Amino acid sequence: MSLRVRIAIVTAVFSAASAARAGGNFVGDPGSQGTQRAGAFVARADDPTALWYNPAGLAGLRRSALHLGVALVGFAQRFTRDGVYAGAAPWSGQPYPTVAHAGGPQAVPIAVLAVPIGGVTWAAGLLAPQGYGSRSFPTVMPDGAPDPARYDTIEQRGLVALPSIGAAIRRGRLRLGARLSWGIAQIHSVSAGQGLRNAEEDPDRDVTSTIDGTDRFVPAAGLGLQLDLGGGVTLAAAWTSPLGVRTHGTTHSVAGPTVAVPPAPIADAQARCARGGTTAALAACVSFNLPQTATAALRWSSARADGRETSDLELDVRWENWREARDTVIVVDGIDPISGMPLPASVSRHGLVDVWSVRVGGSHTLRAAPIALRAGVAWDSAAAPSSWRRLDLDGSARLTLAAGIGLRLGKVAIDLGGARLISPDVHVIDQPASTPPIQPDVPVPLAEPDAQPRHPFNAGRYAGGYWIVTTGMTVSW
Repeated sequence: MSLRVRIAIVTAVFSAASAARAGGNFVGDPGSQGTQRAGAFVARADDPTALWYNPAGLAGLRRSALHLGVALVGFAQRFTRDGVYAGAAPWSGQPYPTVAHAGGPQAVPIAVLAVPIGGVTWAAGLLAPQGYGSRSFPTVMPDGAPDPARYDTIEQRGLVALPSIGAAIRRGRLRLGARLSWGIAQIHSVSAGQGLRNAEEDPDRDVTSTIDGTDRFVPAAGLGLQLDLGGGVTLAAAWTSPLGVRTHGTTHSVAGPTVAVPPAPIADAQARCARGGTTAALAACVSFNLPQTATAALRWSSARADGRETSDLELDVRWENWREARDTVIVVDGIDPISGMPLPASVSRHGLVDVWSVRVGGSHTLRAAPIALRAGVAWDSAAAPSSWRRLDLDGSARLTLAAGIGLRLGKVAIDLGGARLISPDVHVIDQPASTPPIQPDVPVPLAEPDAQPRHPFNAGRYAGGYWIVTTGMTVSW
């Protein structure tokens, strides 16, 4: 029994890893104008949401302004695993059924106040990396069979909010700006692992683990510039720092009837995450990064004789450093009941690579009415090779089609628009064993570290996509 105890606790550590990505990579871009232009807003950035896109754009605001907006992000996800159920259960021999994410739309708010004072434009607001931080899959299928995706994720929620301040100045044709943020992150995840060697994937031999954690201080920064080259041409660049998240919280596990998980909290003097862990809730830390980004932008605009802009077109090229965000470190303050030593830290890998994107967007203001029409298109490369495709993180390439309308009534501007993010369907096949691995695997602690049985779980067909509806209001005075 003591060996089973050890196996189950170590499995709980590995199972906790799926919380770390909490919704995968970025989904579109926040702010009503930016969303409508498919994110091509770094060189224009002419409302308070410049605090997110390019803080240098704040220097172009001639009056104080307040922007309030919200985006509703929806996500559909389906997975049909290759193969059939094994073992001797009633459902053995049946093909794996299709499972689908069952969550509803999520709201991502943004609020920024910008005030020019003495040649410097100051700003403060609440920002958030726009994403979809939830997954929800059934634990049991209608016929009683276990969820074929349970080793990937069963349930997860994630939130990152960035209370921020910024400032920008103008020097001739050059604008410079900076942003500082104090981030807050929360994660929740439920997934299954194999408590004992389990080639048949018998749920009685699994351990289902839940982890909850919070990081109340995630520092971040951003820099930007805009250079007016004359003739309606603007050159711009923006950079955002990586976000290093280290959540503190608890994890607890529910074992199948053939696996035992006894109390195993660590002594407070040995705690690496937090003191006060209990048998029912061991202290746990999950550390991961969100990537730094860099964007270069070129914008062309035309104006009427009175100087009022009529149309513009912008091209942005963005780099997202997901390669440095591919590993997640999990520490559980538990004791190995055999050796009496603290459980070692574990690393969960998602095989992420850097993302490159091209974004083209623009606007046209009607002569007969104070209405601006906006549209944009973008292409983002995949954040993970197809062999690493999985449900807890959406690493697929995507095409974004966006459009919207803006109405200005005196000192009030109102925007309404949306975007559709289209990803190609992907069929992942089992890959030959390799070193290093090129496909996620279920850890089986019963085997020695250098003799793990190969048990990939992500082979199958993936389909899904996102939609975004956004609205915003900017009031100037």
